[in-house]
Amino acid sequence: MTDSLAVSPDTQTKGAAPSEQLDAQAQALGLGAVLKIRNFRHLVLGHLVSNFGNSLTALALFILIHDLTGTVSALATLTIIIALPEVIFGLISGVYVDRFDRRRIMMLADSGRAVVVLGFILVGSRDWLWLAFVFAFLEACIGAFYNPARSALIPNLVPENGLMSANALVQLSGIVVQVLGTATAGIIIALTGAFWPAFGLDALTFVASVWFISRIQMQARAAQPAPAAAADGPNAWREMKEGLRAIVRSRVLFGTLAVSTVAMLGIGAFNILNVPLLIDILAVPETWFAVVQFALVAGLIVGGGALTSVANRLHPARLIGLFLGLMGVGVLLTGAVTGAWQLMLLLFALGACLTPLEAAITTMTQTAVRDEMRGRVSSARNMLVQMANLVSMACAGLLADLIGVRETLGVGGAIVVAAALSALWVFRDYSPQPESDSAPAPETPVPMQPQPAE
Repeated sequence: MTDSLAVSPDTQTKGAAPSEQLDAQAQALGLGAVLKIRNFRHLVLGHLVSNFGNSLTALALFILIHDLTGTVSALATLTIIIALPEVIFGLISGVYVDRFDRRRIMMLADSGRAVVVLGFILVGSRDWLWLAFVFAFLEACIGAFYNPARSALIPNLVPENGLMSANALVQLSGIVVQVLGTATAGIIIALTGAFWPAFGLDALTFVASVWFISRIQMQARAAQPAPAAAADGPNAWREMKEGLRAIVRSRVLFGTLAVSTVAMLGIGAFNILNVPLLIDILAVPETWFAVVQFALVAGLIVGGGALTSVANRLHPARLIGLFLGLMGVGVLLTGAVTGAWQLMLLLFALGACLTPLEAAITTMTQTAVRDEMRGRVSSARNMLVQMANLVSMACAGLLADLIGVRETLGVGGAIVVAAALSALWVFRDYSPQPESDSAPAPETPVPMQPQPAE
């Protein structure tokens, strides 16, 4: 692997001197500044309404399946079915995200999901349960194309010195509307005694998302031709391998993806063991679950927003090791808690670290590769993290039965700390380097300064 890093030409002012470029990057834009960029604001609004609808369907579907079956295994099956498309189609979806106009991919994806989600209305009895799994799988398949397209599009809308804030804002806003959507779904189901209003409202949010995304005004990204000018399987396979080679040859890309994957192996243990920790060890009533989870959400929103402002002053490469280390220590300490209030404090701290960590990792992967490869890099990361999460949850359950919940959380925390130390070593001498003047011009115009509100 090479130690060199090619900074995307999309994120630079053409013709500017290297020192001027680095000075511009050093003056990071805050959350409010990136929201003044018109195109990015429309992207965020589409993201908000789409995520709000997703959370409506997520809760409604889980309650529906639970009511129809009364089994945990059915819910576990649904969880696996939703996760599989990211693993199966993760790499190949990035090829098409890089080949075609990403804005149009997002619009087509949300249009398709608006239709698919209405299919859940047909599931009215246990005999039709299989249909719920089919539509859940289809919706997740479409999402496997939407997510990398959105991630790859952000650097075309926001200058490099605003990417940390932009990525953090996308995550923070998504968390807020997920909480609101989940609460709304519960109210709708409680008041109407039916599930179809939640699914219908979700379909409308996808339509609204399409409208917001269509208002992004930018030069249409030219479709990237397949190597042999035909969109056939062998060429798609070749493009996928090109993306993998680009990842392996870049120390920054390979290191970022490897560190993310290893960290998820440890974090996934906490995701599956927090329930038995609360019920079996801390003997907390089920009514406390919402309160405990609120601590995590509060950390994600309040602490995450504050820490992101501080994080803007540091380079993402250093932030990854720092926040991963803090999260690793947090997971370790969860195995030693003796009361729910201690767990709530740790969850708040974990949430506060997660937002800037995710923003730093996303920013690194966006700026360490050229625009025509961003979709493949984003989809590869999504696939690896999803695989690691599934493996971690499965192994954590088995290991907890053998050595105990607290001990397994300790193992998970140690894995995250190891990932943090690896990140510090991999990025020990990293420094951003400007692209040479011979680099090709970007295909899409990038607003280098915040634009006035409409």
